[in-house]
Amino acid sequence: MLKSYFKLFAWWTLFVFLGTLIANLNMQEGWETVISELATSALMGVALAAVLGTLNGRRCRAIAGGKGEGDIYSPDQVRKVKLALAQDRAFHLVSHYLREVARYKVLGADQVTATIDASTPSVMFRTMGSRITARVEKDGEGSLVTIHCRPAFPPYIVDFGTNLALALAMENFLKAADRP
Repeated sequence: MLKSYFKLFAWWTLFVFLGTLIANLNMQEGWETVISELATSALMGVALAAVLGTLNGRRCRAIAGGKGEGDIYSPDQVRKVKLALAQDRAFHLVSHYLREVARYKVLGADQVTATIDASTPSVMFRTMGSRITARVEKDGEGSLVTIHCRPAFPPYIVDFGTNLALALAMENFLKAADRP
């Protein structure tokens, strides 16, 4: 969780510093302007990191509930689900979930590598959408499904649990439908 606070602080400080520096460059005041803007942007970075980091942490903990495994605060979520189904049946189950149940846009499905790529739509002022990659591997008599959810716009630092919710929903569906 601290990692997300540090990322937020660094990026917001940089953005605010560059914005205020560019706005004040035409005044030609020298190094006093640069130092002043650096101090102002550091304070803004601390404030924004505290607010956004806390909101992201609370939302992610609420979505995760009791499942605190992995880095639940990261916008890049990876989950592994062991199924008793054979690899081809598990692949069709994942494909069914992405196409029919969740109604995501499937970008590609390759049965040879047992990989499915899908995307979620963007929602104005909330999220820029997500990319979901599901890989099905043979694991003994069953299969292992690796779910990877990440923002469609890579520089996202916080997503307020959107990708965590996508990964957990898919994980819960696969576990509930696991009947050999």
